Amino acid sequence: MNNFLGRHFSTSFDSVKVNPTSLKPLIDVNSRRKNWNPIPIPFRTIPEPRGQDLDFVNVAHSHLVHFDWNKLNPLSIHLTPFRVKHVLLKIQKDHVLSLEFFNWVKTRNPTSDSL
Repeated sequence: MNNFLGRHFSTSFDSVKVNPTSLKPLIDVNSRRKNWNPIPIPFRTIPEPRGQDLDFVNVAHSHLVHFDWNKLNPLSIHLTPFRVKHVLLKIQKDHVLSLEFFNWVKTRNPTSDSL
C-alpha cells in the first residue's frame, strides 16, 4: 500500500491545454457532400421521348437488339435526329451495335445524323 503514496495524479485541467480545432477532422465529410456539384452530362439535357417518339425508339431498339435489320429498314424514313440520339442512348453499352446503327443511319437517312 505504500507504493501508491509516492505517486501524484494531476487533476488540473490546465496541465494539458486542448486546442478545440485539433479535435476536428481535416476533411469534413458532410460538407463535401453538400458542396459537391456534379459535372453536367449532355444527354441529361435532352428531353425524354414521349408519344410516337417513345414508341419509335422502343420499336427500333427491339429490332436492333434482335438484329432484325429488315424490319428496321421501313422505319428509316421516320428517323429524326431526336429519335437517333435516343436509340443510341439506349444501346450505348453495346459499342459494336452502336457503331453499326450509326453507320446504318448515315446510309439510310443522312439528314438524321446530327452527331
